Amino acid sequence: MKRRFWIFLPLSIPLLNGCLATQHDLVGLQAQMDELNLGMQDLKRNQADLSVQMDQLSTQILTLTETLRDSSDRMSRLSGRLDDLQAGLGQKIETVGETFKKEKAKAGIPPPSQIYHQAYLHYVKKNYDLALQGFKNYLESFPEGEMADRAYFYQGESLYTQKKWIPAGEKYSELLTKFPKSDLLPAARLKYALSLRRLDPNNPEARHMLLSITKDFPNSPEASSAKRYLEPPEKKQATSTKSPAPKKTKP
Repeated sequence: MKRRFWIFLPLSIPLLNGCLATQHDLVGLQAQMDELNLGMQDLKRNQADLSVQMDQLSTQILTLTETLRDSSDRMSRLSGRLDDLQAGLGQKIETVGETFKKEKAKAGIPPPSQIYHQAYLHYVKKNYDLALQGFKNYLESFPEGEMADRAYFYQGESLYTQKKWIPAGEKYSELLTKFPKSDLLPAARLKYALSLRRLDPNNPEARHMLLSITKDFPNSPEASSAKRYLEPPEKKQATSTKSPAPKKTKP
């Protein structure tokens, strides 16, 4: 029996060594698995921390976006208020400027009588263009002035003398329309009719105007002239074509 034991003993030693080696490997493998598990846990914790940080960053970005949007809205409202303020200030400046110009213009305008008499002096001297400008200046500054009807009449006379029949007729017409109670009415009607006759001797409106003079102002010098123009050509006597001056020619 002792001999058999000693015979099998050498054969079992390698098997024991193999078992010991396998167990050692298992222990090492287990240690590696434990380290791997620890690494995975650390990775999971890091991922969780990273997720929290990402959420915080997202919240900060949203907060910043809202802040920027609010700031943009405030800037837009402020810009609108500035535009309104600038527009209002511009209007006030423009109003003040216009008022200043008007006051300055008024300060530089001579008396109405001076403007009228200067224009009438040009008319008497046959400086018709200067006369027209002077009467125009008077009417622009004093459209309802005491001498406004005369300014229109002598504008017409200045144009009529230069054979500008249409604009002359327009000035006489303005006098008749704007000053129906003027003492220059008979003269203005006559010269208006003559301006029309210069364009067409048979103008019906001219004939109507001449008839109105004989009816409304039968005793006036203009009525006598109107009757002569109303006579048939064969009954007319040779007369001067120059119309009488208005009854009141005082400048």
